[in-house]
Amino acid sequence: MARQRVHNRRAGHTGSTGASWISYSDMMAALLLVFVLILCVSLYQYFTMLSEKTEEILRQQSVMEEQRRQLDNQAIQLAAQSVVIGEQSVLVLAQQTQLDEQQAALNLQQTQLDEQAATLTAQEATLQSQSATLTAQQQEIEQQKTTLALQQQQLDEQAATLAAQKAALDEQAATVAAQQAKLDEQETTMATQQAKLDEQETTLSSQQATLTQQETTLAQKQAEIDAANEQLAIREQELLTLQQRVSDQQTALDEQTGKIDNLVGLRSKIITDLSTELSRASLSATVDPATGDIMLNSAIFFGVGQYNIKADGLALLDQFVPVYLSVLTKPEYAPYLGEIIIEGHTDSQGEYISNLELSQNRALAVAKYCLEMPSLSAADRQMLQSILTATGRSESDLIYNPDGTENREASRRVQFKFRLKDAEMIAEMNRLLQQGGNGGTAE
Repeated sequence: MARQRVHNRRAGHTGSTGASWISYSDMMAALLLVFVLILCVSLYQYFTMLSEKTEEILRQQSVMEEQRRQLDNQAIQLAAQSVVIGEQSVLVLAQQTQLDEQQAALNLQQTQLDEQAATLTAQEATLQSQSATLTAQQQEIEQQKTTLALQQQQLDEQAATLAAQKAALDEQAATVAAQQAKLDEQETTMATQQAKLDEQETTLSSQQATLTQQETTLAQKQAEIDAANEQLAIREQELLTLQQRVSDQQTALDEQTGKIDNLVGLRSKIITDLSTELSRASLSATVDPATGDIMLNSAIFFGVGQYNIKADGLALLDQFVPVYLSVLTKPEYAPYLGEIIIEGHTDSQGEYISNLELSQNRALAVAKYCLEMPSLSAADRQMLQSILTATGRSESDLIYNPDGTENREASRRVQFKFRLKDAEMIAEMNRLLQQGGNGGTAE
């Protein structure tokens, strides 16, 4: 029998240990499942963001590819022009004077292009300065930063395109100079071959028609160069237009930043106005500089254990409420005023439930008198009915002395609070940011 009892005790102990182990395993499995779910949600958000960024990069690459194809086409056209000019260089011996005049015209165009290049360099420096300023200001408005950076990149790419076109024109000028050197060498050779030219006079006459045709072709090429110069002027005008657009967007951004700053500092402005107006009306009320809460001594309003407002309390409300509402209903504050709260507070003497009922009745009595105040206009009364609430806090928010003991006199108080419409303020800031973003992308 003794052995049987020992065996039973061991079996019972083993069963209890197994049950505990199973519960611990279930808990760890649940924790692992929660961790896996969190990891899946994080991966989903990451891949969603990665997909959006990839699409944006692909769109930018397509735009860059299109511009690169345009540059390649222009390079092919210029290369074809260079080949035609090289083939015609042998047949322009009789047009030396015309080439000299064309060389002078090209030198003049080169000077103009150098001046235009200097202007473009100065404009690029101005654009870089504006870009640095925009970058510093767009640290607080991240959604507009991408748009402005993209526009700056487009300006840089256009400036690079203009520089490439100028380099192509420089190469053409170098080609003409090389042709001039070859012509000088050929003139020396022609001096020794003058006798042979007399014999080939008949042949030259037959080639005169061909030379005339080539002169026409050369004139056409000159017209193409003039058209390229006109295109360069058009690009410069487009660059100036883009600079003006960037300036306009900067002005709009400054205006939106000012509006957002006004919204962020709205509570501080209301608190400042409340302190100023209460001081001007000679009302001794404590305004919390952080929240704007106003505390009025409960002893002025009520007797001990009572919630009927005394005459002194009614007189104080007649002075305080109009000043308080005149600040909160200002045109710049009224759209964001969400709620006016009247709170009743007691000290820690007595039971919590009885103190809760007393504080609630006191707050309700003050709220009722505010709504029935004879000096209140119909519009202010209707506004108060929609946003005024009264609540009792019992002894849940006591005030303590510096030494840590309860300040019972200060704890017995009536407190006026206001709450702003955070949702409306956030919506207003989002609207301003969206206006700025739409203004940038519309360009």
